[in-house]
Amino acid sequence: MNIWIDVDNAPHVQIFRPIVRRLVASGASVSVTARSRTYVPQLLEAAGIEHTIVGEGQPRGTAAKAVALGARVFDLLRFAAKRRFDVAVGHGSRPLAVAARFLKIPNLTMYDYEHVNDWVFRRFSDRILIPRAVLDRALGARTRRPFVPFDGFKEEIYLADFDPDLGIRARLGIDRHAVLVVLRPPSKSAHYHDAGSEGTLEAILRRIASDPSVVAVWLRRDPSDMVPDLARAKNVIVPTEPLDGPSLLASADLAISGGGTMNREAALLGTPAYSIFSGPVGALDEQLVGEGRLTMVATPADVDSIRFVRKQGEVAPRPSTRLREFVLQHVLELARPREQLIGDRHARPVR
Repeated sequence: MNIWIDVDNAPHVQIFRPIVRRLVASGASVSVTARSRTYVPQLLEAAGIEHTIVGEGQPRGTAAKAVALGARVFDLLRFAAKRRFDVAVGHGSRPLAVAARFLKIPNLTMYDYEHVNDWVFRRFSDRILIPRAVLDRALGARTRRPFVPFDGFKEEIYLADFDPDLGIRARLGIDRHAVLVVLRPPSKSAHYHDAGSEGTLEAILRRIASDPSVVAVWLRRDPSDMVPDLARAKNVIVPTEPLDGPSLLASADLAISGGGTMNREAALLGTPAYSIFSGPVGALDEQLVGEGRLTMVATPADVDSIRFVRKQGEVAPRPSTRLREFVLQHVLELARPREQLIGDRHARPVR
């Protein structure tokens, strides 16, 4: 079985790490392509995943994104044209869906935010795995092909085998009595970015800088990102290399992020999470807010609601492997018909 996985963004490295491991252990051949952005190559290397870089950067603006999409589709077509893949798998990778369809490779994608533009996925994907809450919000009574819903959060795929590195706090030189805050800014290149979150982020940084009991770890989204002056305070650490994100969150007292993945990781690990995302709130975030595991901080005035205190309790129990097995099942289901077809074409007639 010959499987193609495309990694388009940093969180997808974690998602596909256990998937790749399981597929390889089962005897499948797995080829990984990746876009060079948001620390993706460094994270793949740290995970021990061999990969081929196809495309780079994160353009801003609709026109630039369309040009980059077309260019990466062309590059992926060249990569895959003669490799006879049985299935292509991605999470939110639009170029993969288009390239796979042109090459007549069955393809599966996932996404978990209903406010993204999903036209490419609906038009070119053979199967889309999506959280049930997101599907209900996005489609309502409309046709649900080719969507397959699941319950839970995609982060459960890799947190199911998570063992926290308990030494990460000490290696960063953070006193065990300090309040550790993990802080990640919003993505300015995302089409759903709302500039309103910038003022909220500035208010948070001012509060952190004025509190000597707090130490913040500022996680850049991309190595090229500029670090604001307020993030250069003495009690703010700006790593130059990617860290073990889940272990850092498990060790933290709270997490503040302008995106979804890190906040969901924190919430699932039992760490108080605060979202400064000021765009349309997704169904999964609303679920976590309702469960008391996530707090929305939509304006600078809301910053006072953040509790900079030591976390009480231990790391939350691991989620089950149910979702990981669900994803693997659908990958193999899509791959087997094509594998069988290719086998039939090469079989010699019985005389």
